[in-house]
Amino acid sequence: DNETPFGIFLKDSEKDIGLKGKKQMQLYVRMFNPLIAQDRIQLVQKAKELSPEYAELYDRSKEIDKEYSKKHEDAIKDFNDFIIRNSESENRKTREELYKDPDFLKVWEAEDNIVDEWQAVNRENDYKAKEALTKALKDSGYDGVILKTDTGSFGRSTNTYIILDNTQVKS
Repeated sequence: DNETPFGIFLKDSEKDIGLKGKKQMQLYVRMFNPLIAQDRIQLVQKAKELSPEYAELYDRSKEIDKEYSKKHEDAIKDFNDFIIRNSESENRKTREELYKDPDFLKVWEAEDNIVDEWQAVNRENDYKAKEALTKALKDSGYDGVILKTDTGSFGRSTNTYIILDNTQVKS
């Protein structure tokens, strides 16, 4: 995601937070100057203040979603319109004939192609945002991040510690 820097993510309890991998181990962490945020909203706010580049990339992700959401809706509409036109046509094609029709295949695949492109554009933008955030944190003298309440998917909520460099952790 584009709300956190690159790093090693740690938690301070044995509680299962609903992520892949159930094996846990105790680690020692060296973190002297973390950026402390109450939650991801506050972290993003602080990150935007630290880095105009991050702010631009973070905001760009919203623009990407808006742009591709519209493209996605249009692709679904084009597919539905194609099916309706065929069903209302005097020369209505059978299902087998439709599957062989290049125009059908074009509208059929358009939605998947848009979703694939959307994901690729988002991944690239998110990667750049994480790079900008990580660089801004390091340039500002931070060696990690503490999120006091990190709430995510599956209702997980935990204290999260993000170490920016793998040399800060040992078992």
